[in-house]
Amino acid sequence: MEWLPWVVVFGTTGVLCLVVGFAIRGFRRTPRARARREVTWTHTGQALLRLDTAIEESDIELGLSGALYGGTAPRTLAAARAYAANARDDAFARYQQALDRKETHPGAVREARHVGDLANRALLKLENAQLEHQKWLTANADAPAQVAAARERLTEIVAGLGDPTALERDLAEQFDDAEWAPVKDANDALEKALTEAERAIARAEENVDKPAKSVMANLAAGEKYLRAAESASLAADQAHRGVIDASIAVASELSSMRADIAKGVALQKTVPADAAERVGEELDRALASVEKIEPRADREPTAVITEISRIRDRLDLALGNARTARDRIEGARNALPATMSTARRTIAHAEAVVMQGSSADARVRLTEANDALAASRSAEDAVAALDAVRRAIRHAEDAEALANYARGRRA
Repeated sequence: MEWLPWVVVFGTTGVLCLVVGFAIRGFRRTPRARARREVTWTHTGQALLRLDTAIEESDIELGLSGALYGGTAPRTLAAARAYAANARDDAFARYQQALDRKETHPGAVREARHVGDLANRALLKLENAQLEHQKWLTANADAPAQVAAARERLTEIVAGLGDPTALERDLAEQFDDAEWAPVKDANDALEKALTEAERAIARAEENVDKPAKSVMANLAAGEKYLRAAESASLAADQAHRGVIDASIAVASELSSMRADIAKGVALQKTVPADAAERVGEELDRALASVEKIEPRADREPTAVITEISRIRDRLDLALGNARTARDRIEGARNALPATMSTARRTIAHAEAVVMQGSSADARVRLTEANDALAASRSAEDAVAALDAVRRAIRHAEDAEALANYARGRRA
């Protein structure tokens, strides 16, 4: 029995380790511990957004100083901007990985903290370079030509836009309000951006004979709003085209959906009785949904096509293994155009919402949506492409929801 004391010692140690382990796990699950982890995620996300904004501002400042001084400005800001861009890309990638493991891996919050430190270091380096660059500009000010160029650029953009509300009127004559609401939202953003650009450029004109820092700040603000105006104009054009394309495609999508339901009815006869009943219920539901939305097709084409893609999703799930590989590929090919149209519209809408102000989480999900949409184009077959497009839709919807939540918290 000489071994008994050792058994007691090791057994006690093991029990203590288990107790400590469970205690640590329990502590991690306390509301206070969860709150501390959420603070870390919030701080990291804010650091990433600040870094991204600083890089955008540096791009504008570098472009303006290059036009003003013919590339003779110090390279300090350009080097810091390149370093910051690499750090941002790496940080967002690592943040995305940590975010995916947020609820399952205890080390995710530690990785998020490291990402925040990386972003803050890059931001500090970039801000110091911006200060040095502004000092150089103050000592080498000669901005009248660039102020005049900014005014000319604004004039050209306004002239090139023509009457943006013409797109709204074109759609309003044929479609329900909800169909052209994205066009109106984009035009509202366009009008606001042009107004702010006018104000910034006017301030630059007032300060043209004053220290360069004031002029550069105003010119940079003006250029930022001009770029926002161009983005909003593009968003309006894309939204308008999306509605027109949907109006052309909706009839064939409805016809294709009915054909898929008919094929499903034929497949129902080949599955076991209990599965056949479930398939039959989903087929009846799909047919009822098609008949319900069909009268809306002329006035709400994009909404109807979106609903068609959802009906297909439910039908695919219900049919499951009843389809042969060939049937699945053919079904995916039929579903792909409508689902792709829905994905593009959902991503475009999410981009517009995220652009107005969002969180790092929203930007990550939007990136994932675009990545999934891109992956669909190189997929091996229609089934894989359809899966990728559906992922893109889910990520875009998540991005929009996260952006709206972030704005709601700030309001």
